[in-house]
Amino acid sequence: MPIMTRLRFLCLLVAFTVQTFAGPGAFAQGPEKQAPEKKDLKVGFVPGPYIDEFKVGVAPELQKKGYQIRYVEFSTGLEANNAVFKSEIDANVMQHTVFLNSYNERQNTDLVGIVHVPTPPMGIYSKKHALDDVDFAAIQGNFAIFSGLKLTNAFALEKMTMPYINVVAVKRGNAETAWAKDIAAAYKSPSFKAAILADRFYDGFSLPDYMK
Repeated sequence: MPIMTRLRFLCLLVAFTVQTFAGPGAFAQGPEKQAPEKKDLKVGFVPGPYIDEFKVGVAPELQKKGYQIRYVEFSTGLEANNAVFKSEIDANVMQHTVFLNSYNERQNTDLVGIVHVPTPPMGIYSKKHALDDVDFAAIQGNFAIFSGLKLTNAFALEKMTMPYINVVAVKRGNAETAWAKDIAAAYKSPSFKAAILADRFYDGFSLPDYMK
């Protein structure tokens, strides 16, 4: 056998021997480092009761798990949704699923709700309850509350179904992240339920199924 042929044969034999005993992954790099766990959350709100709900019942649960929370307030729901879609904030709390789906359809976005939250329903209020210009008026829950009206003083309250109870919204790609699941778990915690039910301010609110 010529010398060059023997050398090529020996090289192939050495390579085969190393591959056989070391295994196919012997020269692979170690596992890729995982991204550090996200602990800084930016949550958006528009005028309404949702920021107070979050601060009193959700934030303490998240802080126990090491989260730092930044509250970002917007004038409109469109601004709050755009901020989530652009990843300027992580989540917002201010809309029901019907509104959210409509926004997605119009803007070609992919926001989803991860948990329902206590929501003030629309109510019909009579003149005796601080309405000077009309005998009766249907007033959206947020506006009623911050106009000084009490939901329990309404002549009638809307019977809200789940699609109209507000949600925490995130980008679809973040819905299964640890931090999104922790937000949902904080809303469903016994301490959140206790905080809301103990405060008469929330009397008349429509409650998610997990609080009933």
